[in-house]
Amino acid sequence: MALPQQFMDELRRRVSLSSVIGKRVKLISRGNRMIGLCPFHQEKTPSFHVRDEDGYYHCFGCGVSGDAISFLREQESMSFIDAIHHLAEMAGMTVPEQQKLSPEEREQRNSMAQMLEDAARFFEQALHKDIAIHAKSYLEKRQVSLASQTRYRIGYAPASGLLPFLEELGYKPEDIIAAGLVRRSTRDQSLYDNFRNRLMFPIRNPRGEVIAFGGRALGEDQEPKYLNSADSPMFHKKLVLYGLKEARERIKDGLPVIVSEGYMDAIAIDQYQVAGAVAPLGTALTEEQMMLIWKSTDAPYLCFDGDAAGQRAAARTLLRLLPILEPGKTVRVMRLPKGKDPD
Repeated sequence: MALPQQFMDELRRRVSLSSVIGKRVKLISRGNRMIGLCPFHQEKTPSFHVRDEDGYYHCFGCGVSGDAISFLREQESMSFIDAIHHLAEMAGMTVPEQQKLSPEEREQRNSMAQMLEDAARFFEQALHKDIAIHAKSYLEKRQVSLASQTRYRIGYAPASGLLPFLEELGYKPEDIIAAGLVRRSTRDQSLYDNFRNRLMFPIRNPRGEVIAFGGRALGEDQEPKYLNSADSPMFHKKLVLYGLKEARERIKDGLPVIVSEGYMDAIAIDQYQVAGAVAPLGTALTEEQMMLIWKSTDAPYLCFDGDAAGQRAAARTLLRLLPILEPGKTVRVMRLPKGKDPD
């Protein structure tokens, strides 16, 4: 059974996540989020973070995450519909009649992960075709080795082709749209690939599963320069770091971790095996991302571009991190010569 999306969106807007969790967990305000002791495991230092802005909680100790509905189901032993009714009562709303999920809709929810994996495979294969000559030339110019291309599963998105490829595998157009891989034209309602003529960087979780994509434009007048997947049930860009899986492998080899600004910087640092490297996804480094890094290493380095903008970004990041510094956790800054970047 399912409920209208409009109702669910309004319910989340009216009921703050902290008002739900705060009845069971003592929360303390920290900037644009709240923290407290995790109710899902025993701990002495707060690692449970709640963001009302996103309606999302995450524990950096045990890894649990979710929204108000999942919290009520886990902590209050409510069923899905009981949790909905509880939240609706808090919001002063009436729960509409449920809509029965069709087999197709159920399959859509279950197949998104496999669809993203298949899309990554399509992009990887396309990189080795003649149509990807500009992408291969760019990688050669940036001195990205074949080993690094394989390690990071770099690919190429041609102007078209992904949609029929996925349809041939049995995925339905509406499911592909929901995954953020194709769009519907507002002009004539036709479908077209979301990523076109772009160098593709699969974004993976620490287990190596593809959860989103980043695409770099290869055309001179192509905008935006970097295009990322939109947030989805599998992907919240404020909680994800590019290259974290690979960086953790370097940490096991005794190397430090460097936080850079972009995909290419992270890949270059990793390629020369001087450190593990991660990068935020087109936004400023968030507190949640820093907490992820601190789970793996106590003293990471910030290494942004050497221009004025890069130095301002480093200063803003330090100010953002000061309130969440804890004993044994720190951050260092590497300053580069003007005009240089980590790559």
